[in-house]
Amino acid sequence: MISIAMRMAALAALLALTTAQATTAKLVAPEVEYPGGTRVEPPGHGVSFTIPEGWNGMLPKGVAFFVMGSQAQKAYVFALTDKLTQEKALSNMQQPLELGNGLTLQLQGKVQQQKDTLTANYDVVGTDSPLTGYVETLVGKGGTGVSFVAISAPETADGVVDVVHALIEDTSLQ
Repeated sequence: MISIAMRMAALAALLALTTAQATTAKLVAPEVEYPGGTRVEPPGHGVSFTIPEGWNGMLPKGVAFFVMGSQAQKAYVFALTDKLTQEKALSNMQQPLELGNGLTLQLQGKVQQQKDTLTANYDVVGTDSPLTGYVETLVGKGGTGVSFVAISAPETADGVVDVVHALIEDTSLQ
């Protein structure tokens, strides 16, 4: 039989570990580059995730989304956080998504939904270079959501989709 003191010590250790893990995310600062393996929390909605190895991330000055890039993957992934419902996320993903600099994502096919996650493939219009788009959105029980919007060269698209899946799996929502 385990003593009450041992149970209390185990509970205290568990709480310390949980608290330590919850505070390891760095609240990102504008124009600071973060390397792969860094757990970050973009400002605004209590969403945190770890930048994939081989990628770098930054919150550009004056924008509301975190950008990650990989030269090896020839890709960018934008992390957008917001207060969301499943319905609003679905509606957002069915509309063209303006990326800036004349680039727009146009839905290709249908948005797929599985539990709290929505996914879709997109065509990237407004560029002479062939690019593909992919969006995966996670909506939390508390109404907070994150969308990872990826654009990549066609030859790296499958690997980038895997990166986005891993980001979704790693994401913590408050």
